[in-house]
Amino acid sequence: MNAPAAFPQIRARTPMARFATYAATKAFDLHYAEALATELAQGPTRAFARMRKLLRDSWHNDLATQLQSEIEALKATADTADAAEALSAFRAKRTPRFTGG
Repeated sequence: MNAPAAFPQIRARTPMARFATYAATKAFDLHYAEALATELAQGPTRAFARMRKLLRDSWHNDLATQLQSEIEALKATADTADAAEALSAFRAKRTPRFTGG
């Protein structure tokens, strides 16, 4: 998916990075926003939620607390169906099909 013509600087490779960059521009292009939302919804949603929580919490956690939180998040997301699908897709050199599990 490409950024709107008005924002050619948005070249981030991951959906989350594109979302963050797009949100920072405060621009509104409904077609681009819908396409990006669809792409994010088809991704590993539990992992995305954990990443967002870790980022929010990092503003007030000390290093030890943050690292412990990241270990716990990694353990929790590693045991999901989406993680297994990601590994399977990587081995098979195909695009993963995430289910949110």
